[in-house]
Amino acid sequence: MSPRKEVVETYFKEFCRTDHQQVVACLTDKVVLGYPRTHL
Repeated sequence: MSPRKEVVETYFKEFCRTDHQQVVACLTDKVVLGYPRTHL
């Protein structure tokens, strides 16, 4: 299995487990993890 595929599979596995620290660990420094703002 390619290294990229391993990262993607790990990302989705940890995302489903809601393990945010592991999800962020899969990202590189060039990726910004952000959440959309909600306005009331």
